[in-house]
Amino acid sequence: LFNVLNDNQNFVEQPYKSYGFRESQLFFHYKEIGFGISNANMWWGPGIHTSLTMTNNTTGFPHLMIGTLNEKRYRNIGINVRYIFTELNKVPGNPYYTALVWTTTFYTRPIITLGLSRNYLSGGLATDRPFTIWDAALLPFELLFIDTKIQKYPSEWEAHDPWDQTLVGFVSLHFPNSGLQLFIELGTDDHRQNWMDLRSQPDHNTASVIGLRKYGLFNNRFLFGGFEYANIKQSYTYKYRGGGQWWAKSGYDYSTYEGRRWAAHSGSDSDDFYLFFGFNDNNWTFIHGFNYERHGIINGNPPEVKIEFRLDIRFIYKKYRINIYYEKELLNNSEFVPNEVRRSNVFWFGLEKDMSELIHTFSN
Repeated sequence: LFNVLNDNQNFVEQPYKSYGFRESQLFFHYKEIGFGISNANMWWGPGIHTSLTMTNNTTGFPHLMIGTLNEKRYRNIGINVRYIFTELNKVPGNPYYTALVWTTTFYTRPIITLGLSRNYLSGGLATDRPFTIWDAALLPFELLFIDTKIQKYPSEWEAHDPWDQTLVGFVSLHFPNSGLQLFIELGTDDHRQNWMDLRSQPDHNTASVIGLRKYGLFNNRFLFGGFEYANIKQSYTYKYRGGGQWWAKSGYDYSTYEGRRWAAHSGSDSDDFYLFFGFNDNNWTFIHGFNYERHGIINGNPPEVKIEFRLDIRFIYKKYRINIYYEKELLNNSEFVPNEVRRSNVFWFGLEKDMSELIHTFSN
């Protein structure tokens, strides 16, 4: 379960080679509502450090998308809806991934955004029930509770299907005048039996992310800062009913693609605190960050603890964007061995150039 964390080596072949088109998208649309194919990274949720459903922690996987390309506005209401479907051919068993994601924004004071996503991993596991690609495609539209599903199942089927489902919602409040943004994201990784089950143990298989961002700190429009805290600990109700962990199905390679999770990078039975402070104007960006993660909080004995200090500097020089990044990491109880310490340093240098002017010149 913890071998798919980001600090483990995913590929053993040397040299490792990876090539192909990345971040490619092709959509057919009318007024930016349409369908198409993509292998671009996706990010769902209000956070900038982590999310319970989809982040850019792994490479983008090829998928079909139907929905809005950009937010559609009606008066002071904005709506985004997307349906995602794919077969993960780099995951054992080639399971299907299906998701329905939407947000509604009310442009009031404050600006309120409500989001909801329902995500499924299905197929690829041994089961007696017949299951087709169309069954996988329609999963996000099925009923919520197991008791309501059983009524439509043949008597020979098991009551609980073996698929992995996550259901996540969030609320974000943005105060434009003060530059303050608050949010909370809540989710469950469980097929609830009925309303009584949900009411009696609402924390079972639940996770959350809370956060705050403030722009214009100390009345300086160039300063900003904030924090995020993700709580994905195994819920204590596992003592009474089992389970309680997110992304724990080995048959789906623990919800990874090419060895990395597409959702929260801290993984199962973890929490993750991120604090940042920065400066940003038209030419310079300076961000200092502190990250504290624990892995195996309930099952680690002791948990693995990771502390990171980050420095991210970006500036523009003669139409080139220069990126300089440094990260110092300390890992205590490494691989859950008491007092086993590992230290590492990461340096990154990047150079970017916008080629659109050159392409426009050639096209003319």
